[in-house]
Amino acid sequence: MSLGKCLQRSLMFSASKSTEGTTTMADTLVMRFSDYEANTISEHQQVIAAAGSVWWGWWAKSFEPKRMDILQQVAARCPLDVGLLERGARRYYKASCVEIACSPDGRRVPSPDPGITPLYYRESRHPAWLKITRIESALWSTFAYSFGGIPSGDATLFGVQRTSTDRARLEQATRVAEEEINTPGDSILHLSDIHFGDDHAFPVATQDQPTRQPSLARILAERIAASGAFRIGVVVLSGDFITRGDANGYNGVHAFLRELLPALGLDKEHVVMAPGNHDLPLRDPASPTRDYSHEEHFRMFLRAFYGADIQEIERLCSYNTRSGWHLNFVVMNSARPRDRATMDYGYVGQDRYLPYLQRLARLNGGTTVAEAFRARVVNLAVLHHHLLPATLVTRPEVQRPVSLTLDAGQLVADLCEAKVAVALHGHQHVPFLGSTARARKTGDTWHGHTAPLYVVGAGSAGAKSERLSDEMRYNSYGVYTPTDEGVRIYMEEYSPARNPREYMDASIRLVDH
Repeated sequence: MSLGKCLQRSLMFSASKSTEGTTTMADTLVMRFSDYEANTISEHQQVIAAAGSVWWGWWAKSFEPKRMDILQQVAARCPLDVGLLERGARRYYKASCVEIACSPDGRRVPSPDPGITPLYYRESRHPAWLKITRIESALWSTFAYSFGGIPSGDATLFGVQRTSTDRARLEQATRVAEEEINTPGDSILHLSDIHFGDDHAFPVATQDQPTRQPSLARILAERIAASGAFRIGVVVLSGDFITRGDANGYNGVHAFLRELLPALGLDKEHVVMAPGNHDLPLRDPASPTRDYSHEEHFRMFLRAFYGADIQEIERLCSYNTRSGWHLNFVVMNSARPRDRATMDYGYVGQDRYLPYLQRLARLNGGTTVAEAFRARVVNLAVLHHHLLPATLVTRPEVQRPVSLTLDAGQLVADLCEAKVAVALHGHQHVPFLGSTARARKTGDTWHGHTAPLYVVGAGSAGAKSERLSDEMRYNSYGVYTPTDEGVRIYMEEYSPARNPREYMDASIRLVDH
């Protein structure tokens, strides 16, 4: 089966063909930008003030569709207004575009006139350049009316079409039919930080001679089968599939999943994956990446595994278990910082996850976590970086900042409001169970602090002992099972030289959450 079902609620960026197979029509466009390297708007306005116009480059991501149909249509309509926005900071602009320069085949080309291009990327090559004579700030309402709304997803260029009523319609996400994936079991197998490559502790394939050395997949499959207590329905991998960005490690990940899934009676659509910092490494840590090419290997792995084109790493996957539980997973990419000063931190971004939480609201079984749970709905979030301290004591390191999720407070508040009961993550190689909440004020009322978000850290399922924490010297995995009262959290610890044994057996209560 294809990834299509798993991405059924994903906000998939539309390609250059619509669902009817005709070319997308565009009267103007919206382009996203960020301020990673400079104050983007100020830099361009300074050039306009000095020269009367500026060339604005389309910083297309390396995996993004080329969109030459839209660019050619809009170029023929110049001069016209285009929309520019910094989605995370909620900054909206209307710009006057008088010319668009691009290669017909979408190749990256230099600026038509470096002399009127901002200095910080004057020598860069981009698929398209827009000649702009004015940039004005706009209110959200004005921007939404003029350009059809705020785009979601990973893409940076969107077409806008005028309707017969002269209202703008933004090219938005393609949404496939909402359909839950059926699973053979109720339990969730949670693995993180398997680190295939130099840091992986187990043989990729089981070796029986001269001594038996089982692969990680064999250890997990045999242990789960022997326990007889669990029937796995979903496998969650919360990042750091490989070691230090070495893409050769994905061969081991493929072999691991090819062995594990059949042993559990599962297929590829039963796997939920979020990337970690080792999966999205900076090619040049001294400077930001401009085209997100550091995501290419992970995206190639996803495409190869699922057998489908992957436009969005973040998504919403839903499952219907044999016993009638509805498990919804909001998958988030927390490995976003793109320069040396911030690369050790986690960050998701409200502009990225809110569309998924809004769609999740339609699937909830009530207005509280307890009501949703009584309707047999359990909502979970999956990311790599931790929302709470994983170790009991964090030791600062001179060469490395204390790792945390920079927007953890905002994320916790939003997850609680969206009726997400449990957040799953990895990153620090220490398994733990905790809870948190964030009070939020609406009008004169404070709310949100009485219903906690449970946070489960998975530890490391596959890293070598030298890569583990002093607080936890063994590998670990977790199995989480919905019950009549809440969710059972069961974990085991093991190593290449030690068979798995119980580490934790606890329950979180959701029925009266």
